[in-house]
Parts: sequence; structure tokens; C-alpha cells
Amino acid sequence: QAAAAKLQAKGRKVSVYDVSGTDVSYLISEVWRCGKIALFCPTYCNGIYPPMKNFLHDMEALGVSNRTFALAENGTWAPASGKLMRAELENLKNVTILDQMLTMKSALHDEAALDAFVEAVNA
Repeated sequence: QAAAAKLQAKGRKVSVYDVSGTDVSYLISEVWRCGKIALFCPTYCNGIYPPMKNFLHDMEALGVSNRTFALAENGTWAPASGKLMRAELENLKNVTILDQMLTMKSALHDEAALDAFVEAVNA
């Protein structure tokens, strides 16, 4: 929510969805509508949270391409979902994955890291 608010303050139109509670058909339709997609994911059992992993696989199965992705990960001890999502997204054709990744450990504590992430997404 903090990243969305900062992007909106910069004049960006932002839609926020929870992959665990939103039917994948809505998520995929938003991917086709938007040129930039920010994916926020907790690390779950040292992997990608299952609903997000399913969403990533659906994007690959449906041939999503020509999009830019920004990644944010969360994990209490060892955040790993960001690099794992990057590996999944690299299977898509002609996508850009921003180098600036936001890493949180349990909660957002680093406002400067959030600002850098927002600037990268906004560029």
C-alpha cells in the first residue's frame, strides 16, 4: 500500500490486487492492460507464495510478453521470493525486469529503499 500511495502521488494510475483473493482471470486481464507490473511476494517455505507462483505460471502459459516487472520480496529470516520470481519471469518473452528490487524483513523499515523502488517503477 505504501508503494501504491507513493506512485499515485507521482500521478501514476495504480491498481492493487491480492493474488490470494482475486481470481486469476482478473489478474491476467490487468497484466494485458498494464505495461508495468509490480509484484510483491512473501517468501513461503523458502519459495514463492503458492498463489503468486500459480499466477506466474499462468502468465507463462498465456504467453505474456512486452511488459516491465518490478519485484518486491518479504521474508523474516531469508527473503528469497524476489530472485525466484525473477527466474520465473525470465521464461517470458521480451520482458524487462527492473534491477531495483525492494526487500523487506517482516515489515517495511527502510523508507529510502521504498523511495528508490518507487523511483525505479516510476521511471
